[in-house]
Amino acid sequence: MQCVRRGLAQRLVDPVSATECMPSASIADEPVTAKPPNFATAIPALAASAASTALLLPEAKPSPSLVEMLGVCGVVGRYPRALGCTDPNGHDLARMTLIFVAVGIALVGMLVFLVAAFNGLVRRRNLVHDAWAGIDVQLTRRADLVPNLVDVVQAYAAHERATLEEVTVARSETVDAAEPLSAERAANHMDRSLHRLVALAEAYPDLKANTNFLDLQEQLGVVEEDISFARRYYNAQARKYNDAQQTFPTVLVARPFGHTPVPYFQADAEARSAPSVG
Repeated sequence: MQCVRRGLAQRLVDPVSATECMPSASIADEPVTAKPPNFATAIPALAASAASTALLLPEAKPSPSLVEMLGVCGVVGRYPRALGCTDPNGHDLARMTLIFVAVGIALVGMLVFLVAAFNGLVRRRNLVHDAWAGIDVQLTRRADLVPNLVDVVQAYAAHERATLEEVTVARSETVDAAEPLSAERAANHMDRSLHRLVALAEAYPDLKANTNFLDLQEQLGVVEEDISFARRYYNAQARKYNDAQQTFPTVLVARPFGHTPVPYFQADAEARSAPSVG
């Protein structure tokens, strides 16, 4: 016996007779005639086999589109929705992206504002300190002239002890002043006492003609002008600094970071003009 295996179509049509065993002589002597395949039953069987095979394979996920891979879904406008940019939960990625971008821009803007406002206030405060240092220098120069001026006047008007002592006390207050308010009070006291001291020269012609007294008067006049200029510069910087603390939006930053208004350096009514040098 010799077994002959039929073709695929024949096996699908008649699985029982897919393999036939025949005598060896019949195979050699008689030609084998194959039955024509029955496509009416073969095609549905192939479809069923393919379907069963597909069920065994894992479900293939669709590959991301070029739009999603390039990140175009975050573009502002109506185009992301038209391109179907949504996450697996069905959320609109365009709207979510807009929200995140808006929040990020707001945070960056707030940070930039805080840095700019803080640095601006610090710069103005430093300018105020520099301006006050200029006033302090001029006040010290004037205080250094007082002892010599007192000595010259005392030589001609020793009995004017009250005026001389007042000038000496005012000088001590100026030297001891450590902050703007006390320095302002001491400076105004010094202005008043110097006015009285210089006015004594009108009653003493010899003192008025003294060379040392005239020289000290000239130096005192120059220092008074420098003090007036330094006072104006300081008050201008103090006004800018105070205005920055009280105007919006820097007012939101000033107090939390320890910035407070600074006092102005004002001369009182009696000391608004420099002592006469003539």
